[in-house]
Amino acid sequence: MKSPRTIVAALLATGALLATGSLALAAGPRAHSAATPKGGTIRVFVSHIGTTKAKLTITGAIGDYGTAVSETKQGKVSSNGVYQHAKLKHGTLVINTGAFDKKLNHAHFHLNSSNCSASFTATGPATITSGTGAYAGAHGNLTLTAQFAGIAPKKANGSCNLSNSAPTLGGFIVITGKGKVSF
Repeated sequence: MKSPRTIVAALLATGALLATGSLALAAGPRAHSAATPKGGTIRVFVSHIGTTKAKLTITGAIGDYGTAVSETKQGKVSSNGVYQHAKLKHGTLVINTGAFDKKLNHAHFHLNSSNCSASFTATGPATITSGTGAYAGAHGNLTLTAQFAGIAPKKANGSCNLSNSAPTLGGFIVITGKGKVSF
């Protein structure tokens, strides 16, 4: 079973966003208008697509959707990237999920060794550092929460296979968040 960081990195390939975590997180186009939003409270919803990419929806002061990609500070796509580049319909957001990732790295896995079911929840901060298009000049703070549940395969000896290369069976990952954005 992949580590919490590997699992969430895939989600937060999400620029969390948030991230997401970010998201392991980001913004983009306005649902009804390309005008610059006024700022305020936003809610972020991230769902897994792959190891470096996620679907992203932002509601509230920003009403937009798109994808988030996990990147390094230099802009290279990476499942270990702590910057989530959100590509939305009306612009982009960049979210630094480094502090959130640290919380994910220390999340306590709850494992039932008799059936190899596992879960964890982790909550931490993320920062919106910039934006383009309708989100030019965006900055703000988010609190992200990641939830994971899955089943690890069993080894021949009956123990749970928790290695990073083992597949996660019936895996579920979601990242949500809330915060404030200003322009």
